Amino acid sequence: GQSLAGTGTITPKALSVTASAVDKVYDGTTAANGSLSALNVIGQDEVLLSWGPVRFVSKNVSRDAQGQVQAQTVNFEAVQLSGVDAGNYSVSPAASSNAKITPKLLSVNGTRVANKTQDGNTETSVQLGLLSGLVGTEALQMQAAANFESPDVGINKPVNVRYSLANGANDGLSGNYELSDQRLSASIFAKSGGNVVQPIVTPTNGNTASSRVVTPKGAGASSGAATVSSTRTDSAEVCSVAT
Repeated sequence: GQSLAGTGTITPKALSVTASAVDKVYDGTTAANGSLSALNVIGQDEVLLSWGPVRFVSKNVSRDAQGQVQAQTVNFEAVQLSGVDAGNYSVSPAASSNAKITPKLLSVNGTRVANKTQDGNTETSVQLGLLSGLVGTEALQMQAAANFESPDVGINKPVNVRYSLANGANDGLSGNYELSDQRLSASIFAKSGGNVVQPIVTPTNGNTASSRVVTPKGAGASSGAATVSSTRTDSAEVCSVAT
């Protein structure tokens, strides 16, 4: 028999690489953590993957049009192979995945809300405390609105303080942070002199009605005793009561 000889080339097998990245809390950098794995190494071939820096494409929290936090691209650089059989394979020098940078939670200490005299609404004034937890030298602007849960008179009533943040100095972006609302307490005091009660007309018979005016003690009365006076007309008897 005859034998034939020739030459040929065995080309490296291209590896399929899966990348996985980990979410992190905003820290002012693009640094990321993640891992790579190869899916199609043959048999027991010894092939190892290594890589260089892993970075988010932006250091900032990424948000969608509705303001919700969304994932952004994470890049793996300088991907390469090592191991006994590494020469039989090839790999792309770059890989990517997706992960989120989530907002950093801030805190505020020393906020105070003011007592007030009853005025029919729930708003009260607020003195802002000190904001803490910002990254590096970043700064933010902070505002707050404070509201009692009801406009009624009471001592040590709950007050809800709602904070809002705005961009500040040294690249401080409000979207990279969160600040929880607080629940404090203050009092609503009654007005001095009381409240005048409007006359109430109560029918008594066909053409006769009576109306009564009640004046609380301290709002024009000369003593603690109740005083009732009435005037009768053709159609009504008008009574007034003062205490």
